[in-house]
Amino acid sequence: MSNRSISGKRLKRYPNVPTLKEVGLDSVEFSPWGIVGPSGMEPAVVRTMHDAIKRSMDDLEFVSLLETLGQEPVYMSSDAYRRHALEAIPVQKAIVEKYGLKGS
Repeated sequence: MSNRSISGKRLKRYPNVPTLKEVGLDSVEFSPWGIVGPSGMEPAVVRTMHDAIKRSMDDLEFVSLLETLGQEPVYMSSDAYRRHALEAIPVQKAIVEKYGLKGS
């Protein structure tokens, strides 16, 4: 575990660990993950998947598992996750290029 939280708020599991902003660094990061499908999916299928995933995120066992990993659930709607992913692509691409990262 890092000695600083990179999220925008202190983690429940580590309430004494300051965020990067609290130590003077203007940075907030998190590691999102999501489920995506092909372009043009039927809206009813998207809604069914969305609703099932949202229910799963509210499940106490899932929330408890995330807490053991030092994570907290961050919900995004389908549209919000799409926007986030599209905004992240150039940022992540720049990091890959800057450090010459390659897949194995």
